[in-house]
Amino acid sequence: MRWTNLKSFLVFLFGFLPLAYGANGSIIYLNPANALELIRNNQAVNIIDIRTDEEFNQGHLANAQNIDYLKPEFEEQINRLNSNAEYLFYCRSGARTQQALDILGKKQFTKLYILQGGIMSWQRFGNPVVR
Repeated sequence: MRWTNLKSFLVFLFGFLPLAYGANGSIIYLNPANALELIRNNQAVNIIDIRTDEEFNQGHLANAQNIDYLKPEFEEQINRLNSNAEYLFYCRSGARTQQALDILGKKQFTKLYILQGGIMSWQRFGNPVVR
């Protein structure tokens, strides 16, 4: 089975795809159902919205912190985060989060979750947003 087919199969089967990126951590991709379950069952997870302030104000996940990927100080703000804490990152569609992975990977977070498809997939699934 080719790697791309295997990745697709794992995402379909489990709803997420873990990808090791460093000695101490991993990146775990979650579909909206798994992300909602994570948020409900893990009070320690920190939710980071990397969209613009304007996008954030139009609606975001409850308890999300906004750190705009497009601002020059994005990397500096990421570096202030506790790398031993758990984080769920998302953007509008998933594209900016993928672009931000180089910066996020340098931080060597212990556990890093990515919401597949961003807030668009979250809302398509029927999950709530805060305005």
